[in-house]
Amino acid sequence: MPLVGHSELAHARPLLNAAHSDERLRELFPYAGHGALRLYRDVRDTSLGELRLVPLPGRRFRVEVTWNGSAAEADSLQEAVRTARSYLP
Repeated sequence: MPLVGHSELAHARPLLNAAHSDERLRELFPYAGHGALRLYRDVRDTSLGELRLVPLPGRRFRVEVTWNGSAAEADSLQEAVRTARSYLP
């Protein structure tokens, strides 16, 4: 079963759907937990880093990039997806 359809992840479905709708983010490996969506570059070597989409109060989002320490806030989920994509090499 695809991650976006998993019943236990209904709370994360908006994040999963938004990431899945972007062709570049869709290439990454998702993990949903603790309210955030983590997108790994390589599940076999997590030292390569991940992108995190973290919901904030007021329907805002924080985008965190572990491979370069960058972080940004976005006013919408769509803006968070665009921001996350902009950090990809």
